[in-house]
Amino acid sequence: MIKQTVFCGIALSAVTGADAQIPLTDPIAIALPLAQQTTDAAGCFSENELTDPGAKAYASHLETRFSNPIVLCLTDDAEGSAKLAQNGDVKLAWIDQAQAAGLTDQWRAFMTLRAKDGLGRPPYVLFTGAEETDIREVRLSEIAFVGQEPERSFVGMAIDTLEDHGFQASSDAVGQRYADVQSLLTAVRSEGALAGLLDSNAWGRECGVLDPSFNPCDDLSVVYQERPRAKGAMIIQANEPSELRYRMVSIHIALHMEAPEAFAWINQDRGSEFQPAEPDALSPRPAIWTGSE
Repeated sequence: MIKQTVFCGIALSAVTGADAQIPLTDPIAIALPLAQQTTDAAGCFSENELTDPGAKAYASHLETRFSNPIVLCLTDDAEGSAKLAQNGDVKLAWIDQAQAAGLTDQWRAFMTLRAKDGLGRPPYVLFTGAEETDIREVRLSEIAFVGQEPERSFVGMAIDTLEDHGFQASSDAVGQRYADVQSLLTAVRSEGALAGLLDSNAWGRECGVLDPSFNPCDDLSVVYQERPRAKGAMIIQANEPSELRYRMVSIHIALHMEAPEAFAWINQDRGSEFQPAEPDALSPRPAIWTGSE
């Protein structure tokens, strides 16, 4: 059976009972854009063929956990990994945003790296006050953010969600900053700011509907509620049996603790730990803005 739980707002399923006994008899080939970071260069290698200590530690750890052969296909860049995925040469691949558009119809993301500063990828809510506000005409200087901790830590990722939709903010542009969420909401309602951008936890604390007959934020119009696109992610074919995906996530979540050498190699100092990701974590977002800030 498959037992589903929720971790950081993302549904995970733990394989239990009879499903956990399903054998994975074929070698598991994984495309990774790490050829230039290893002594093995580009190519596909079994655990016995690898010479790089970190790569060997990673393959060995996976073989121990899966009890079947692991093949690492090392490429010079994420584009090379994407090509191996497109050709059906691998079961799993690590790619970046740039390669996602050509793969999202048949492949899905399922795992990414948490940022080095420890921040995940929380959903953000972009909203306006006045119904007649045309979000396409709103400038960054007219968008309200909370300027105090902890919300201040999320401003960079909040702006990332704008850019995911085509917003082009100049490097020195800043939005309006407010001391707390209540002040921000007041500014949007009074049109001191034309829009507000909050992480979903802050939004939920102020605008959560506890009484079906009363919505404290029914005067605000939500434009979108979503996570920023992942910079990179592990992908798998959408029709691949779910067991492989679940087991990969469970192994990698603890990789930095259980196999530090393997984690250091695959991580390459890009993040603090692996975390599960939603299927469309890499998918391009629909364009809202087409001009610059």
